[in-house]
Amino acid sequence: MLSRFRPKRGCCYVVAFDDVEVHRAVRPYPWVDDVCWIEQMESFYAVADDVITILEGVNRWLASLADGLLSVPAELLFWIRHAEGGMTTQRIQDLLLLIRSYQHLLDGYRVHRIVLLRDVNNSWEDDVLIQVGRSKGIAVKEIKSAGYRMRCLSRWVRANTKSAAVVVLNTLRIIRAKLQRGRIPAVRANNQDEAGEDEIAFQLCSSSKKHIENIVPLMEALQRKGYRPVALTWRASQGAADVRREGLHVEELEGWVPISSYWEAPCQVLYTWAKAKNRIKQFFGIPELEYRSVPLGPLLWPSVQYFFKSELLERCQLSEAVKEYFKRHCPVAVKLWGGVSLAQGSITWRKLPQLERPLIIDNWVGIAIDWPYSPKENPTDLFLATGPIQKQCVERDGVASERIVMVGQGRYDHLAVWMKTYTVEICRSTLNIPSDYTFYLFYDPNAVLRGYLTTMEQTLVTNTLLNFARNCPDAALIIKPHPAHQPGMLERLIEHYPLPNVFLINKDMLPYHALMAADVVVTKFSTVGIEAMIFGRPVVSVMLDNEDRWQFVYGDAAEYVKTVNALAELLEKLVDDAEFRPKWTEAQRERQEYFLAQYFIQSSRPAASLAADAIAHRLLKRDGISTQWSVKAQ
Repeated sequence: MLSRFRPKRGCCYVVAFDDVEVHRAVRPYPWVDDVCWIEQMESFYAVADDVITILEGVNRWLASLADGLLSVPAELLFWIRHAEGGMTTQRIQDLLLLIRSYQHLLDGYRVHRIVLLRDVNNSWEDDVLIQVGRSKGIAVKEIKSAGYRMRCLSRWVRANTKSAAVVVLNTLRIIRAKLQRGRIPAVRANNQDEAGEDEIAFQLCSSSKKHIENIVPLMEALQRKGYRPVALTWRASQGAADVRREGLHVEELEGWVPISSYWEAPCQVLYTWAKAKNRIKQFFGIPELEYRSVPLGPLLWPSVQYFFKSELLERCQLSEAVKEYFKRHCPVAVKLWGGVSLAQGSITWRKLPQLERPLIIDNWVGIAIDWPYSPKENPTDLFLATGPIQKQCVERDGVASERIVMVGQGRYDHLAVWMKTYTVEICRSTLNIPSDYTFYLFYDPNAVLRGYLTTMEQTLVTNTLLNFARNCPDAALIIKPHPAHQPGMLERLIEHYPLPNVFLINKDMLPYHALMAADVVVTKFSTVGIEAMIFGRPVVSVMLDNEDRWQFVYGDAAEYVKTVNALAELLEKLVDDAEFRPKWTEAQRERQEYFLAQYFIQSSRPAASLAADAIAHRLLKRDGISTQWSVKAQ
């Protein structure tokens, strides 16, 4: 497309593109004065307060669509107060960060004309740029490649076919679950044998191994104490099978969706969507939907469409399923999915029995983070914290100290035995990495997501590490992509450096072999950093966005670098300076030991056992029984 472009004399041309290969390809063009990145390296902290303000405006409008007659209930018409992917709240965050990036780009180069090379895969981002240009009075010329309209049509057809297929697959999954469950037992809610007076429900909405590992040990510990734990799964048929294989009880909530919901829920969604389309001008006029003089309504409307097409029907069916389940079951405690931060947990919480309200349990699987998107309402009765650091986070989010019990993290209880079983040599052999390198570096490139990690950040760090590997052939670079990583640019970067000392690991495997094989771990922020510390491996946290609030994740336990030059200098010093490396490594490990003592509680007992004791104690206390925690087990 650039080869067909005819530049005008006397003009300064800047090519902006978020792909390092394009940067390389553009430089030979003599009329291009500069090549730059489009998006700034900014974290979500820069826009979080504005995201919440806009979200509240959107949710007020959504709730106004409920009329109590044929529409979807108001309690289901909301976007979650959580931005970690997706097309709703994350989209608001993306939008604000893009506006800031575009304005920074246009102002920094004093742009008076935009030539936009239209891309089907980034059509929404292109629309945002056009709106930003218009808000500044900058002319925008669009150039479309041959077949652009046909590709747009193909993309539209694929998107709508996928939405329809999801609805069909969800319906088939509901039918399968109903057939598997068979006849719903007609029992009284207070029947201990059938409904379960001592039932404790764990909501599971993912088949991810880490989520299953998070609940299974606790369910087993509660079962040993005489309780009846049950996994309430939704859209997690593989997860349900995995939990059953552990000998634990599972209820697939799809089997509890009423047959009437097959036609009532779609009718409610269609009726509410019709009202929404009739009020599109009202949506565009929401006072909060403007940011830095850029109107946000037209740019967020595609997310409204997505919400109605892809999320709302499932919410209606889940709401009916949990309502039916709790008609026949009165669990004494419930672990919600994501607390009330995620939609599934929030919907389930609203459907819990009110007369005999169960104990609401919560915990975090991931890292402790300074999180600005905490829910307004927090009904948690018992939070099972990993340790003091997480306890402080939860207290700051509004959970009273007396409702928090520190129990550790069951996911890592097995690592002590694992590290005795697998030696460094075994792990390197398992990964097919020769053992004759003098230095082993493990790189966790994280997953690209606006507000967390930009394409530019990942590219710059990856390039720096590949250059390090090229300049230090005695060092091995081990790269394991994040499980959520989408193949593409990272792989192309690695292919650009065909180096024998660079080893790309399967993204779906656990990181333990790579951690054991490494001398140093490089990441931004991730649970991999915590795991590296457990393995005694120093952690280098690369924060090119200069956001100091990320340091809350690792405290003083990591070495922080804020430029790629600083990263390169540190790695070269670790390789070349024989005196520096052992001193630096020892200092890092001392800080990590102190951090881990604050991150995890120190106990010889498994975390699941401590958590089961805490739940049993809280239930007995709530029932007015004053006793030791071990009485239930006796």
